[in-house]
Amino acid sequence: MLSDLLTDLLAGGRIVDLILVVVAVEAVAVAILNRLGIIGLRLLDIAATLLSGAFLFVALKLALSGAAAEAIAVCLALALAAHIVDIARRVLTGRRAENQTGPIA
Repeated sequence: MLSDLLTDLLAGGRIVDLILVVVAVEAVAVAILNRLGIIGLRLLDIAATLLSGAFLFVALKLALSGAAAEAIAVCLALALAAHIVDIARRVLTGRRAENQTGPIA
């Protein structure tokens, strides 16, 4: 019974839909918690990370559903671009912090 459910979820890529909903809920939760002052993490701080993951999951869904290789490649390229933006933002933020406070220990 459980194996049938998992097979159905994986076969059509429905599991990816579920994961993408979780990613969207995560983004909304971060925005709400930040607005309420509960956390100091802005949505902008994690947007590139969320986007790179989302594009990877869309590429997976496309692959599971037999989509054209070009569509999968576009999603993978967008995931890479978002990942590069994320890394660059972290490096630049780290350098700014180091310039203001000295070396990061």
